Amino acid sequence: MFNKSESMPQFIDRFLTRTALGVLLMSFAYGAGAATYLVDDPLHDWLETAQLLLSLGAVAAVLPVFVKLFRLRHGVARVDCGPEGFIAGAFRKAGSHAFTFAFIVLILFEPLSKRWLTDLPTAFFINVLLCLILGVFSGGFFLLSRDDAPEDEFDAGDDDGK
Repeated sequence: MFNKSESMPQFIDRFLTRTALGVLLMSFAYGAGAATYLVDDPLHDWLETAQLLLSLGAVAAVLPVFVKLFRLRHGVARVDCGPEGFIAGAFRKAGSHAFTFAFIVLILFEPLSKRWLTDLPTAFFINVLLCLILGVFSGGFFLLSRDDAPEDEFDAGDDDGK
């Protein structure tokens, strides 16, 4: 958790990746919360338990790196996080995509909630919206931050002369 040999850019990348993982878990938690409005009692209780466990998993994924970031930024020897890298750019871009997606979903929910799904409470739509937005954010982050290039593509040359 507190690797001394880890550089600040590596730590920031790990922090953002862990945050995206926590956001993904929260997306599943909100999805389970939305599903509780559609199922009967035995499954309803199970989904509420799953929602709680997923939320606790999100906290467990993010809390260790958040504590380290807080210590680095507000401790005795304050550390600047330095320049943003590739992962930070992917995080910012995924957030932008999720924000745009939120408006599209809200526009679609307006006629759905007035005409066809009138018996569902507002909390259902909020849970679905949060599930979708957080899922788009984390999914977008993981797609944008993956390394598609072969490992030797950026090598200037190999030791064996190839």
